[in-house]
Amino acid sequence: MIGDILYINEEYFKKVISHLRSIDGDQIISTVRLIQTTDLVSVITQSVYDTIQTKIKDATPFDPAEQRLFEDIQMYLAVKAALELAHSSPLKVDDSIRETAHLAYRSKASLLEARMVRTIKNDSTLLTEAQSDSQEFDETEMDIQGGFYFDS
Repeated sequence: MIGDILYINEEYFKKVISHLRSIDGDQIISTVRLIQTTDLVSVITQSVYDTIQTKIKDATPFDPAEQRLFEDIQMYLAVKAALELAHSSPLKVDDSIRETAHLAYRSKASLLEARMVRTIKNDSTLLTEAQSDSQEFDETEMDIQGGFYFDS
């Protein structure tokens, strides 16, 4: 997974999350990489993740459902990274502003997770792919990670 293509870059992050522009680019990229290979995979499944990676590497166009999913993935990665960075970075803001930002980003990340799941469930090809995934989670892990099942 370390050689995987990142779905967003520093420029995209700073365009979408403009008030965190002062954060170091290396910190943004390392946070995005971690979220993409952990949190994202727990939502969309390893099978769907691998398909997206392959299509990007092979320059194969996305179908409309995959394009919608990819756009939501990009926004999710930016918002989830902002959530992590706003809470952990040594920003010069008071704690009430930091906590407000943290809650707002957490809410947006949850909304984007639901949108990704809905897109997968509404497309027969993506749903079949997600259901074919062999990755298993126990109930405790799912509660902690917030991932979703795609029952077959």
